[in-house]
Amino acid sequence: MERYGDSTLKELADLFESSAPKIDAIIHNFPQPIISQFVMDAVTHEQDMRSALGVPGGRDSKAVEVGVGFFLNLIEVSDPPLFTELTNTSASLWDVLRSLTGRRTVEQMNALGLDGEAIALHFPGSPFSLPTEAVE
Repeated sequence: MERYGDSTLKELADLFESSAPKIDAIIHNFPQPIISQFVMDAVTHEQDMRSALGVPGGRDSKAVEVGVGFFLNLIEVSDPPLFTELTNTSASLWDVLRSLTGRRTVEQMNALGLDGEAIALHFPGSPFSLPTEAVE
């Protein structure tokens, strides 16, 4: 936030737009899992903005599916029991994504039928952190 903290929304949008051609020119060369990580990051921030603006949508998109898949590929190796739980849950992919990206408390994850404590074990050392208060 400090890096662009004094920028206006228009300035940030212009900066983002000016970098798009550079990314467009090389993105087709990005290997897995990097491209899936980009999609996960983009859809996570899209949903953050939608939540902040009160504009729901995009919760059943292919991008959400790719974002969850990015995490499932990591979890399958590091925590097979959690992988099995996440692939067999009745929680929506959107709720799983929001849980895995630090947008749900342990209590919220548990209420969704997920093992919030097991998911929380994957946050130390990652760029994500768990909220202390409920997030919607």
